Amino acid sequence: MFIGANSYSMNDDEFHLLRDIIHRYAGLTFEDEHKYLFEHRLSSRLEELNLPSYSAYYNLLNSPIDGSKEMEILADHLTNNETYFFREERQLYSFRDHLVPILSESLQDRRWLRIWSAGCSSGEEPYTLAMLLADCRALAGWRIDIFACDISNKVLAKAKRGIYGQSSFRAIPQYYWDNYFTKVDSASWEIKKEIRDMVTFNRLNLVEPRTSALVMPCDVIFCRNVIIYFNQATRNQLLNLFYKKLRRGGYLLLGHSESLINVSTDFEMVTLPNDLVYRKPMGAK
Repeated sequence: MFIGANSYSMNDDEFHLLRDIIHRYAGLTFEDEHKYLFEHRLSSRLEELNLPSYSAYYNLLNSPIDGSKEMEILADHLTNNETYFFREERQLYSFRDHLVPILSESLQDRRWLRIWSAGCSSGEEPYTLAMLLADCRALAGWRIDIFACDISNKVLAKAKRGIYGQSSFRAIPQYYWDNYFTKVDSASWEIKKEIRDMVTFNRLNLVEPRTSALVMPCDVIFCRNVIIYFNQATRNQLLNLFYKKLRRGGYLLLGHSESLINVSTDFEMVTLPNDLVYRKPMGAK
C-alpha cells in the first residue's frame, strides 16, 4: 500500500512472493527477518516506476516483456556489491606465495593458467589477481586468462571501465597503486591496459543451468563471500558446478567466513601457512 510521498509498506504476502521469485531467479535466500531489507531497498525503485505497491512490482517481474530486465535490477538492489582491491589480503598472498608455485610446476608443459572469479562484483578481485600474477617471475611468458562474472550488469559496466574511486584502494599496497594505475582526476584512477587485458568480464547467473556450458575448465576458482547468500540446496548446486569446471588438482578459494564443512565432501581441504583452501582430488573423474 502506498502510504506517502516516499513511503511504501510491504505485507507478509508480498515479501514471500518477492523472496521466492528472487530465489528462483538468482538462488538468493532471504529469511523472514530480511523483510525490512526488501522494503527499504525496493521502495525507491517503486517510486521510480510510479508503482502503487509491492504487489504491482511483483506483477512487473512476472511480465513477459519487462520482467527479465527488471529482475536484473532487483538482484542489484538486494545484493551487497561492496568490495575493494586486496580484500582478504592474507588469502591473496597465500595464493601467490604457495599455490602459484605449485601450479607453475604442475602446468609447466602447458604454461597456461586459467582462473575464474565467480561473483566478481565491480572487478577489484580479478584485477587484484591480475596484478599479483603479472609480478610472478615463475609465470613469465605464460598465458594467463582470468574469467570474471557477475549477475549484475551495473557492476560489470564499472569493472569493464576500470576506473575506481578512493574507497576501492583502502587496502592496496602502494607499490601496486603506483605501478598499475593512472590518475584520471583528483578522485579517481584507471587501471592500466596490461592488467585489464588479462581479465574477461561476462554476465552470468551462477544458478542457471546454461552457465556450465559457458565456462571453460579452470585451474583455480575464486568464489568469495557469495555462497553465504544461498541455501543448502543452491550451495550444493553451485559446488557441483565448481567441481565439474575445476581440473584435477585445481583449487577452490572461498571467503574467510565460508566453509565446506557439512556442505560438501568432494573437495580436499588444503592447509597453507596462512589459509585454508580446497582442492579437487588428483584422482577425481
